[in-house]
Amino acid sequence: MFALSNEEKQAALFLAAVIIVGVTLNFVLKLNQDFKKTVFPSQEQVKIDLNKASLADFSSCRCLSQHLSENIISYRQEHGDFSSFEELKKVKGIGDVRYEKLKKVFFVR
Repeated sequence: MFALSNEEKQAALFLAAVIIVGVTLNFVLKLNQDFKKTVFPSQEQVKIDLNKASLADFSSCRCLSQHLSENIISYRQEHGDFSSFEELKKVKGIGDVRYEKLKKVFFVR
């Protein structure tokens, strides 16, 4: 059907192997999030002090928008440093679900 040279056959085999490896790796990563964290460590694994975090630190957190980051900083400026992490729930826009996500990224001394 196709008259491919040896080089074309090798290139096609290489591309097929790359695709198979990519699809397999994607499947494994979706199944096992812990494996993904080991293979691709993220910045979120290092906790950041909520009282010292800058706008850039908040913006690096995927679960915070620019607006919520600004709300946290405004709250901190108006009320002083957070005395406990639970005080974060008083910031407008921080509900229970987002609070649980932020506990994995930030801490209060």
